[in-house]
Amino acid sequence: TTSSSEVADIASVLLERHRHAGVDFSDMAIATRRASDIPQLASRLQQFGIPTHQEYRPALGSHAASRELVGWIVAARQPGWLTPERATALFEGLYGQCDARRLRRLGSVLRIIDDAQGHSRRGIDSIIAVCESGHYPPELPQSFQPPLDRIIRVLSAVRGLPEDASATLVTSTAWQAWGVE
Repeated sequence: TTSSSEVADIASVLLERHRHAGVDFSDMAIATRRASDIPQLASRLQQFGIPTHQEYRPALGSHAASRELVGWIVAARQPGWLTPERATALFEGLYGQCDARRLRRLGSVLRIIDDAQGHSRRGIDSIIAVCESGHYPPELPQSFQPPLDRIIRVLSAVRGLPEDASATLVTSTAWQAWGVE
C-alpha cells in the first residue's frame, strides 16, 4: 500500500505540473507495482482534488496464455517436469492447439510405433518422450507432424539457451519460437 506521505508527494507533483506547467490531469499517469494498490491510491488522490481515471489489468501470471507459456518453458528447462496431466493441459491449451480427441489419437499412434520398437508405455507417455527427446519417429503420419514440429521448435529454442539466461531472454525466446513476438 502507498503511505500517506507518498500520496501527498505524488499529489504535490501532479498539482504542481497541472497548475504551473499547464499539464492536463488526463495527460499524466501513475504506475504502481501492484494493481491492488490502484483503487486506494485513486481515492486518496481524489481527496487532494485530483480527478482520476483508473485503468489496470490483472497480473500477467493470471492470464492463461502466460501460465501456459511458463508451463512450456518449465517443460523445456526441467527434465521430468512434464507429467501426463501437465502434458495434457499444455497440448490442449492455447499453444498446443490439440483437442482431447486429437491428443488421444496422437498418443495411440505413438504408442503403436513405440510397441513396434519394443517400448511399452501409455500414449501420453509416448507424447512426453517425444517432447523430451526433441524428435518424433519418422513413421509418424504427416498429419501429426506440424503441431509436434511447432512444439519441438519451441522446446528446443528454450533448451538451447544458457542455463543462467535471464527470465526476460527465456520468455522472449519462447514467444518468438511460438511466433507471437
